[in-house]
Amino acid sequence: MCGLKSTLHYKFPKGNFPKTYTKKLMNQLPIKYIEYVITVHGIGSQRPSETVLPVINRFAEVRQQQRLPKNREVVSLGMISSQSGKPEKINGVTDYTNCQAWSEFKNIPARPREQTEFFLGEPSYNGDNIRFVDMNWADIMSGEFGEVGQATEAWTDTLLDRLEMKEIKDKNLPKNHKDMESKWVLPVLYQVEETLIFLKSVLSIKTKKISDMIFDQFLGDVQLYGEYLPIRSKAVRRFHDLMNKIEREHIKRECQFHQTVAYSNGNAIVKPRYTFIAHSLGTVMTMDTLLYAHLDKKIYTDKKLASELENLPFPQYANEYDDEDAKTEQGKWRRDSIQYILSQKGEHIGGNWIDNVANFVTLGSPIDKFLVIWWQNYQYLDYADLFQNRTHKIKHFNYCDEQDPVGHLLDHFETKPVYSRLFTKQEDIVYNRYAVPGKAHVDYWTDYELFSRIVQCTIDSKPVAEVAQQEIFKDFADKEGTYEKVMWFSYGILPLLMTLICSFFVLWGWEAKGSTGSTMASIGLIASAFLFRRLIKLSIWWRQILKAKNINPDAAAGEYILNHRSKRFRAFCNVILFGLVGFSLLYIPSYFTMLIKLGEFDWQHHVYDFGSVIGLGLIGSFFYHKFLYKPRTKYKIKFGLTVDNGTLGSVTLLIGVIALLTYFEFNPLNSLFELVNPFKADLIELQETANKIPESMEEQFLDYQREQQEEEGSGYGFFNVLTLLSFMATSVWIFTLNCLDNAKREVAKVMGKE
Repeated sequence: MCGLKSTLHYKFPKGNFPKTYTKKLMNQLPIKYIEYVITVHGIGSQRPSETVLPVINRFAEVRQQQRLPKNREVVSLGMISSQSGKPEKINGVTDYTNCQAWSEFKNIPARPREQTEFFLGEPSYNGDNIRFVDMNWADIMSGEFGEVGQATEAWTDTLLDRLEMKEIKDKNLPKNHKDMESKWVLPVLYQVEETLIFLKSVLSIKTKKISDMIFDQFLGDVQLYGEYLPIRSKAVRRFHDLMNKIEREHIKRECQFHQTVAYSNGNAIVKPRYTFIAHSLGTVMTMDTLLYAHLDKKIYTDKKLASELENLPFPQYANEYDDEDAKTEQGKWRRDSIQYILSQKGEHIGGNWIDNVANFVTLGSPIDKFLVIWWQNYQYLDYADLFQNRTHKIKHFNYCDEQDPVGHLLDHFETKPVYSRLFTKQEDIVYNRYAVPGKAHVDYWTDYELFSRIVQCTIDSKPVAEVAQQEIFKDFADKEGTYEKVMWFSYGILPLLMTLICSFFVLWGWEAKGSTGSTMASIGLIASAFLFRRLIKLSIWWRQILKAKNINPDAAAGEYILNHRSKRFRAFCNVILFGLVGFSLLYIPSYFTMLIKLGEFDWQHHVYDFGSVIGLGLIGSFFYHKFLYKPRTKYKIKFGLTVDNGTLGSVTLLIGVIALLTYFEFNPLNSLFELVNPFKADLIELQETANKIPESMEEQFLDYQREQQEEEGSGYGFFNVLTLLSFMATSVWIFTLNCLDNAKREVAKVMGKE
């Protein structure tokens, strides 16, 4: 099924324009622009029109000036598809031939108005409102992974080996010839590799569907686009076909006298103006689309030239046929043929529509990463002379949040000679607006201020400097309260989760009745410790990379927690650690003393249990310090600094000695315990009660004694849990702060700032 039928076979009258007009007068007609916004999705299995859906709703909010705490999602996917139609599956291939290219809704006007009526999602057809287009290409990648994709482990090994070989090759190059971006890519990829592979191994045990979705669909899309070049060619070709279709339908609907005067309807010149809004991997594909459209057609006509070019022409972008085979039964060139491309107007591949492209907006873009990691696919960017040198450059706006691990600044892309031939940089901003790491990659679609800025700078063509001065954008780059939340998520939530989950597995194993439970708990503890260790280290590394690239003044000044809270937080950790040790020195011997006097002391049970709790906490801290992350220097017991491994071992030994001396009733120590014994009152009460009761009441006394022991046991269990959590928490946060210190130093060295 499809929406509005396209008039593909309508023929325009030649020279049949109003007699009152001459060609000279028609060339002086006023120019009217119809705005087209083309959205492009990134990784994942998006359905047609699913990406343009939030864009329509945000544009409507901007035109309505509805800056509300909660976004209004007025338009549904069905309402968009009612206009654009649904693609058909023909021999397993998605076909958009019979579908309209765009959807249009009332009260999202192309030109801003002082007052706009309520937006209710009603369709519009007159071109006074912005027209929205969805470029869907998920199906191109979805069927290829099973045939040409690799398992994450094998692929990442290949990728890293290739980059290492390039690094060795470039080692002796002069400094000004080296790719400075690549110096931080490899260290980060090492962190990513060990995190992803371990995560995949864990997820594959019980949640294979989730594992397949993450590593085959999402990461698989990245792998396919970077490694399997026909994917790029097919996606770019579909995009070009879509743009040609929009151009044709625009002319047939709006420009009755186009063949006489370009884009003329007799009363005005009605030109389309295209704004691309791309996200994630879609920004890379859109970049390839725009670049390839501006290439000279001689890459197809000059065989000698083509043989000397790297990466050009794109494989499978067009097929080479004999002239006879390249024609359809109607005598027209087949759309997939080179002959069809050469028959289009202009000297460049996208000659039909490229002059009408006005804006290119990238959200969470990994373009720079692709240019570095898959440099061999982008050597064609060095042939600047083959690209059209635009008179009116495409305005480029790049936005990315700090917590988005995919996006980045595009300073590397901007150094390419071809960039200045096609684009003019308007904004390249990495801001602090979304607090949750990772989730920030999809938060662009709900950001009213971001879309207000995009609408004003692109559709309304307002100068960036003028827009930036508006009150609504005063904290655009550093949204109030966000940075503190970022610090909490980066240095609080992950360590807290690590503490709770690791402690849960320790307690599970401790209380398990059989070997099965103990084994599962041990596996869970090891897996959790290694996974969270990698996540914490990776997140800290990434933040330090961003800071080293001076993405904003706050980051350049150093992490907030490092400069303002680090010493106090370390001191707090030490207070907790030594407070627990001191409390243990009083609590454990006193408790043991009471049990010994009551005749209830069980050496194997009590000493083993308490020793396990204290030992696990201290060994855990030792484990994090010694094996998971090695600080450059040992720390000494000092206010504001963490304790070193020797101190931890000494404290463990001290507690063990005290417990032994207590068991063997070392008199001087017992005298000390009597003074500070928290169980002294309970012990006296029990002894007095035992002396007063007659023999006949012995059974009642035993019941009373059992009740007292149960109450004491609950306190004993609570202390165990509290001690374990506290020791684990201090160990994890001390580890986190050590990671921060070391990452800061190592990143500075990698980036050449030390």
